[in-house]
Amino acid sequence: MRQIFALGLCFSLYLIALASNYSISGKIVGEDGTPLPRASVLLEGTKRATLSDFDGNFEFQQLASGSYRLKTSYVGYEPSIIGIDLSRNDVKNITIKLRKNYLMLDQIVVTATRTERTSQEIAVPTIVLTEKEIRENGAKDVAEAISDRLGVDLRGGRTGGQSAEILGADPKYALVLVDGEPLVGKFDDRSELGSLSLDRVERIEIVKGPGSSLYGSEAMSGVINIITKRPQKPLELSTEVKGGEYELGEISQTISSHHDDWSILLNGSSMHQGRTPMRDYLTMIGKDRADFGGKILFHPENSLWSGEIDGGFTNNREISKDASIRYETRVLRYDYRPSVSFRYRPWAEVKFKSRFSQYDRLYDVFVRKSGYHDMSQSNDSRERLLSAELDYNRQFSADYTASFGLSLAQSDFDAARVAWGAVKKNIVWSVFAQSEKKWSDQFRTELGLRFDHNQGFQNFEDNYTQSIAKFLTGYFVKSKGNFLSPKIAAMYSPNDWLKFRGSVGRGFRAPSWIELYLTFPHPAVGYEAYGNPNLKPETSTGYNFGSEILINRRLLWTVNAFYNDFRDQIEDTTVRVGILSYTNIGRSYTRGFESNWKWYQSRYMTTSAGYQYLEAYNLSAHSYLPHPRHTGNVRLDFHSADDGIGLALRGRVFQRYDQRYDLTYGLYTFELSKLTPKPILDVTLTLNGNSINSRLKGIRFILGGTNLLDYTNEYYGPFTGRRSFISLSYNYAQ
Repeated sequence: MRQIFALGLCFSLYLIALASNYSISGKIVGEDGTPLPRASVLLEGTKRATLSDFDGNFEFQQLASGSYRLKTSYVGYEPSIIGIDLSRNDVKNITIKLRKNYLMLDQIVVTATRTERTSQEIAVPTIVLTEKEIRENGAKDVAEAISDRLGVDLRGGRTGGQSAEILGADPKYALVLVDGEPLVGKFDDRSELGSLSLDRVERIEIVKGPGSSLYGSEAMSGVINIITKRPQKPLELSTEVKGGEYELGEISQTISSHHDDWSILLNGSSMHQGRTPMRDYLTMIGKDRADFGGKILFHPENSLWSGEIDGGFTNNREISKDASIRYETRVLRYDYRPSVSFRYRPWAEVKFKSRFSQYDRLYDVFVRKSGYHDMSQSNDSRERLLSAELDYNRQFSADYTASFGLSLAQSDFDAARVAWGAVKKNIVWSVFAQSEKKWSDQFRTELGLRFDHNQGFQNFEDNYTQSIAKFLTGYFVKSKGNFLSPKIAAMYSPNDWLKFRGSVGRGFRAPSWIELYLTFPHPAVGYEAYGNPNLKPETSTGYNFGSEILINRRLLWTVNAFYNDFRDQIEDTTVRVGILSYTNIGRSYTRGFESNWKWYQSRYMTTSAGYQYLEAYNLSAHSYLPHPRHTGNVRLDFHSADDGIGLALRGRVFQRYDQRYDLTYGLYTFELSKLTPKPILDVTLTLNGNSINSRLKGIRFILGGTNLLDYTNEYYGPFTGRRSFISLSYNYAQ
């Protein structure tokens, strides 16, 4: 009897194994047969999902017998759903053709959730600048590329660098990432975007609102993620030469190759910008930048693991002057990021990332008439970062995905003004989790939580973290250097033309090296400045609520209201006469709303427009902060049927506080009664050579002009007057 039972059990297991050994394989292509890499493929009703490889191929194995619905989607194409029958045989080598969707509503984004999602699936406001948009606006760096986006305003520094304000908050509250990793190195506690090249940039994502639940310190007002290119074709060569007014000259060269088991991309560029009026009293004499970078990817065919080594080097030099002083700044930046991924199940992946970055800044001040080198004002600094991170991403079902991470980072800072040249060290370890749940076709949520332990704090007690710990465990915990950042976001879509989004999150910014350990004796002007090691982090709570309406699949209208409350802001304070330091006394808020319209008149023409109202108020000083209160923009895009000719027309109108720098008192003066609109108009014409002759395939010619209305103002920059540029590029691809 036992033998019969064992035989029956073995036979049953054999049948089950046979029934679970079916497979589906195929290829995803466009209407013209071009393979579509990294297309999303989902077996509806299961937790099985995958992405197509660089050649458009995909495969599912170990599937049970039955009927399935295979859903395929790709950015810029209409999704496809087909039925699959696995009751008898495998389904192999099927070809799925996707039709182009000229509405371009869906774009792949990663910053908002740390995972690849389409822009229609996320619940937080996100701006995506595509490579095409970046190329057509003639920008020479990241700062110029994002300058015309609603909710983003550039702030110029005394030495010429430019940083970005998001939703009216100080640039030090905006976190800048490169491929999801924080940019190392700041000046005056702010990331300078004017020194970052665009040659390797594939797209730029801007997420508005606190992002500390995912990325930690500094993500209080928003996150800017600069995403670099990846090899796509067996062989691709591209060269671009650009020239323009104000002695603008730039040349770049990129070579990339993709194969079954490995890929490589190398890039180098050089840029020179001559004399340029900037803002208030400051004039740029010259700017030079050399940038080299690349990445090597290992993705063995039919293997569970993949690896990547990404690195780069930038040498940036700027010279500027005011009435009496010449400023020279040189920045050297090194960044190397090896990583390894292991997908041990179709729905589960482990990724290990490591990083070494170094940022050297040499800053010199000279008196123009005498040539005197002011050593008390000059400063050299070096910042290093060594970090490692372990991520685990799992798709528990087609409707539920979660990711978890653990990171450890050690940073060193060495500067003459910090602790008399001593090297300061800090270690930060973090644990974070992100959960994405689709409760129904209409409702989905995103939950995020991050815990950071910062050894750099000496006397920091976070009452919020203590309260959460007591709620979870029943006990208060000693929270020296600990910080907790939660976030919740939700999206409700009652039908396919209406969406509602909302999010609430907490952000924080750890005090900088300078704020903690600055030593700056300056007896020549009668004061001394010192850091405060007892500072605690600045915090923010951000709220975003909005809606999206698609009318007749032609007009897309989005509205978003926001409110950010900033507390414990670090401000200058007078300890006693002649002695300055920092303390947590500031509090402010930014609030407002923005509305965007995008009208798809046809597959050849699109019109976009937007308006933002913003208030930024300092509750500590009981005064409004000098930020644009009214901002509007409009964009018209046209391209021919064969994409041979493209025309982009961009306009901006904004109001800002009239301000002037008083050289006598060293302060800005603001005149609230003089709010006059400032119009900016840009145009770009793109011509592809194959529209003229097939022999010119791969050649692209761009002619453009910025600020065509020639708006200039010596006090309210940074506007350089009318500027034209011309670009000629060649691309060869197999």
